[in-house]
Amino acid sequence: MSKLFFNKILRTNCGLAYNTSSSMNKSISIFNLRGGASAVIAKKHNLNICIIWQNKRSSIGVATSTFFTANAGYAYSF
Repeated sequence: MSKLFFNKILRTNCGLAYNTSSSMNKSISIFNLRGGASAVIAKKHNLNICIIWQNKRSSIGVATSTFFTANAGYAYSF
């Protein structure tokens, strides 16, 4: 899902995903949440940020794990 703000300068997006798999009495499930934003300033400067959270659960004796990732970037167009 995406939305524009501030006269089409700021673009935001978000999403979620869930996946589960099972085989031979073993199962794993993964849940993701992600969001981001990007802005174009003066038609040449592009700023962006992305955040992702992921949770994994398994029935095969592996501990539940959670990951959090954040990225930021800048680009200049000639």
